[in-house]
Amino acid sequence: MSRYDTRLAATSHRTSPTKAEKESLEDAAVSILGVKKPRSDWGEVIGFGVHAVAVIRPRVPTRFDTDWGHGGVVVKLMRRKSQRFVNFHRAFTTIPGLASPHIQQSVAAGLSPRCHVVLEFRQGISVEELLDDARSGAHSLSRAIGRTILTQLLTEIIAPTWGAGHRFWDFRAANLVWDAERRHLALVDTDFFRPSAEELMGTPGCWTQRDRMEGVALRRLPGVVEVLLGVKRSDVRTALEESGLRGCLHGLGRSERHLRGRSGSLSKGLKIFWASLAQSSGG
Repeated sequence: MSRYDTRLAATSHRTSPTKAEKESLEDAAVSILGVKKPRSDWGEVIGFGVHAVAVIRPRVPTRFDTDWGHGGVVVKLMRRKSQRFVNFHRAFTTIPGLASPHIQQSVAAGLSPRCHVVLEFRQGISVEELLDDARSGAHSLSRAIGRTILTQLLTEIIAPTWGAGHRFWDFRAANLVWDAERRHLALVDTDFFRPSAEELMGTPGCWTQRDRMEGVALRRLPGVVEVLLGVKRSDVRTALEESGLRGCLHGLGRSERHLRGRSGSLSKGLKIFWASLAQSSGG
């Protein structure tokens, strides 16, 4: 199995496994995926994080190929056991709003031989890498591509999930994968939906967790627009104010009883937002 990605290891504060732990992780992944007689290069570690000790993509057939196609899954091995984590991923496709071609789907989850989830693999490049390449001069990110990514984030990811009653804040560039050939955006690493899903399914009338996450998301939105479109933060704030887009997003998935402030049509708000931004930024 290939070594950890050197770029991830060099730029992340997260700790990669020791040699002995890597061998244990490989054995666990082989068992979970049902890989038979694995070669040394049967898979590659494509990431790790605060909660995940490894994310491994197989290069050989697995037990999940019938449903997801050869090479169509990754296995995420967790640092700690969590029954709530496993329950969430096992129920993922039945939770309202999460079954979408724009959201990475959970395939299987379990606690043995270590806590894990099997996820569909999403082809493409992370938006974070696109932005890094643009900053370094490797290639440019056109305003048109940035607008397409932002539009899909708002209309194909945020609107359907928030409309179903969810809230999440972690739509940072590293969690967005862009398939340039299909011009398709997908949200990955979807563990952050769990608090929202638990509140929505368990106490739907309570918005404590979801209001908190919405507040963080709306505060981060201007920065997301700024980096994707290469426009001034002040112009973004003006366009958001004139379009009432924050109010449109706030109203998604809420009953009249839970609405606070003004809310309106997202499509209308987006139209005004783009017009205002074009006027103030000149494009």
